Amino acid sequence: MKRVYHTLAVIILLGLLVSCGGSGPFGGGGPQFTIASGNWSVPLFNAGTQVGLAGGELSQNGSTISGVFHISGSSCFDPVADTLMVQGKVSGGGANPLTLTSSPVRGQTLTISATWDNSLNPGIPPPTSPPNPVRNLVGNWQISGGNCAGSGSGSFMLIDFTNTWTGHISGSGWGGNFTAVLTQTPPNAQGFSQFSGTITVTGSPCFTSGTITSANFAGDSAAVTFVMNSGQMTGTAGIGRRLLAGATFEEIVFNLMVQGGSCDGQTVNAGGPQ
Repeated sequence: MKRVYHTLAVIILLGLLVSCGGSGPFGGGGPQFTIASGNWSVPLFNAGTQVGLAGGELSQNGSTISGVFHISGSSCFDPVADTLMVQGKVSGGGANPLTLTSSPVRGQTLTISATWDNSLNPGIPPPTSPPNPVRNLVGNWQISGGNCAGSGSGSFMLIDFTNTWTGHISGSGWGGNFTAVLTQTPPNAQGFSQFSGTITVTGSPCFTSGTITSANFAGDSAAVTFVMNSGQMTGTAGIGRRLLAGATFEEIVFNLMVQGGSCDGQTVNAGGPQ
C-alpha cells in the first residue's frame, strides 16, 4: 500500500510541474518571450565603431527562431550574394535567453545572444515583463573565422517603414515640412524587404508631392527613389532612435540628391518621428 501512495505522489508532483510550466524533464517553461516576425536590424558595433550591419528576416515558432540574414558594410561579406541562414531559440532562463547561429559563409559564422530591451524609456519605470511581441533586443554578437572575426554588443530592433512619418525637409537655401506615408512588404525568401508610398512637401520651391519606392534591403536602411511632380530624388532612407522628452521614438532619415526640375543638383535632407 505504501508503494501505491508513493507512486500516486510522484504522478501528482509531475502533473503540477507540467501544469505550472516547471523545468523538469517532462515539462519546460516554454519561451520567455516571443519576437515580432519581420525585418530585423543587428548593428555590429565593436568598441564604439560600427564594423557592419546584419539584417533580414526573423520569425519565431514556439521557442524556435529561424530566418535569413545579410551583412553589409563589411569587406568579408557580399551584402546581396552572401545568404546567412540563421537558427536559434528562446529559452526560459539565463542572462541572454535568445541565441542565434548562422550557417557558415567561407568559414565565417555569426552568433547572437540577446534578451528583450526594457531600457528604451528612461523617464518611465522599466517594465518587469516583456511586451508581446518583442520588437527590441539588447545583447552580444560574434563573427568567428575569416579576417573580420570579432565581437561586440548593442541594441537590435525590428525595422518597419510602414507608418506615417512627418518632419523637416531642407535643400539649398530653403526649408519646409514633409509627410510620408509608407508601406513595407514582408521579407521574401531571400530575407529582403521593400517599401513604397507617397510624400507631400510644404515650403519647398522645388516640388510639392511625389511617390517613393525602395530597392531590396535587409536591416535599417534602403536605397530609395522619389519621383516628384518636378524632377526626382535618389538616395537612402534609414530608421533610427531619438530621445525626446524622456522617451525613445523611432525616426526616419532621408539623404537625397535632386535630379531634374528647378532644383537639379541640390542635396536634400529630411527627417522626423512617426
